[in-house]
Amino acid sequence: MKMIYKSTYVQKGYGIGGIFRSVAKFFRPIARNVTKVISQPEVQKVLKTIGKETASAGSELLLDSLRGNNIESKLDKRIKVTKQRIVESIEDGIRSKKRAHNTKNYQRIDNDDYEISLPKNPQKI
Repeated sequence: MKMIYKSTYVQKGYGIGGIFRSVAKFFRPIARNVTKVISQPEVQKVLKTIGKETASAGSELLLDSLRGNNIESKLDKRIKVTKQRIVESIEDGIRSKKRAHNTKNYQRIDNDDYEISLPKNPQKI
């Protein structure tokens, strides 16, 4: 016969694991929807544009600050240009999505499958 230790302490409540579990339950559907949206090619193009523009603007501003030029005026101009390019990228994504939605997939019909039967004695109308 084995001896089994039985504690008098009984845990009541969910502890820290319960908090993490509830947070995970809250964010799981949000993360699922975000991954669905990000996986679309139009959104990937927009995100790529945002990344390129951010890197380009950052490097340009860094070079200007190293040269000792006025950064504030350059920053305002660069923000305007970056915003415009991002908006154009979003509009292109919307247009391409609409274009893809409006195109219909037509099936090719081979002429060999269908025979055209003409009447033997055509009548003139």
